[in-house]
Amino acid sequence: MKTLKTFEPYGTYIGNQDEAQKIFQELYRNDKSFVQFVDATKQQTTGIGNIGLRELLMEPVQRIPRYTMLWQCKLSTLPIADISDGKVPPAILGAALQASRVY
Repeated sequence: MKTLKTFEPYGTYIGNQDEAQKIFQELYRNDKSFVQFVDATKQQTTGIGNIGLRELLMEPVQRIPRYTMLWQCKLSTLPIADISDGKVPPAILGAALQASRVY
């Protein structure tokens, strides 16, 4: 179960995502220096498509569902004996639990 503790920060991050979005939107509407910072950030993210701060803040939220899909795909290729030891399914369950908090 030590592996599942790795996902705890994601739960905290995802749990505060709605409030963070509201704060981001309010700052973007009302604070010119924040708008300048966001625009400058977008210009400085070379090599990853010049994505903005808003997109970068969504990366952790999107990561858990990606991990879940990856692990499910990997499990489908393993022999039953390899997954019956009980170590892999709890990791998938933990990731799925965190992913469910997104929606």
